[in-house]
Amino acid sequence: MSTGDKMVSIVVLTYSRPDEIRANVAGLLRLGREPLEIIVVDNASEQPVSALLPEDPRLHVLRLEENRGVGGRNAGIEAATGELVITLDDDVTGLTDADIDCIVRELSLPEVAAVNFRVLDAVTGAQINWCHHRRIEDFGRRHFDTYEISEGAVAFRRAVVQQAGLYPEYFFISHEGPDLALRIMNLGYRVVYNPDIAVRHSHSDTARVSWRRYYYDTRNQIWFVARRFPYRLWPRKLLIGLLAMSIYALRDGFLKYWARGVYDGLAGLRRALHDRDCISARTLVRYRWLESCNPGFMYMLGKRVFRRKVGI
Repeated sequence: MSTGDKMVSIVVLTYSRPDEIRANVAGLLRLGREPLEIIVVDNASEQPVSALLPEDPRLHVLRLEENRGVGGRNAGIEAATGELVITLDDDVTGLTDADIDCIVRELSLPEVAAVNFRVLDAVTGAQINWCHHRRIEDFGRRHFDTYEISEGAVAFRRAVVQQAGLYPEYFFISHEGPDLALRIMNLGYRVVYNPDIAVRHSHSDTARVSWRRYYYDTRNQIWFVARRFPYRLWPRKLLIGLLAMSIYALRDGFLKYWARGVYDGLAGLRRALHDRDCISARTLVRYRWLESCNPGFMYMLGKRVFRRKVGI
């Protein structure tokens, strides 16, 4: 049995995936870690999750009245009592006691506030869901600092995330991770990727609409740039991001959702500017150093433009 004096909370977000949440919770309840609590946030599933899960003193179900998207993660983090919080998607499994021990060690470093996990395909074992701006071939098995957060496979120091302000709920999904990462960095903390912590993603298509990334990635990157970056960086950030998304959308037949994302992004710009808290000069220096590790244009062209069904 793995032991430790720090309470660890595991927050699992679910929406209308009964098979996935049953399997997920069954695996978590086999963990020997103490003290441990498991909070399942039911994002207004059609079938209430509480009726699907066993009774266990470590298990708590928080049912929301509406699907709040990433707001469900916020609700789970707020309800958690642990000093350290692990957040998972309902189709992300395989967390072990050894993984939790590694998380506790990493987050015991005073400068580290968030730890991203290595995510593997549940069937093939291939590394997937790579959100970090580095070559996966070179960095997939290396520890490094990042300005991304893989929302469904990450651990936090809860107090720091609360101080940073949690996820922007009106984003619903997409770009909420880097938005929170920059706010954590703005507080003087590090966000890291640790490949020693590995989970498996079954990538369930249940309750997952095909157009969502083309719309939400487009809309939210407008709000993300407006909220976090100096005005002088807007042209470069938005030109590159929106152009790339237009290419993916055109390639895959979702151009109308890209156009709608641009329209709604501009329509909601006033709200994003109202919440604007530009990163500090110190954070910008740190961000640019991390950005210098980004792959080149031709690498990204080969990875995303010439390969269909690439996750974005």
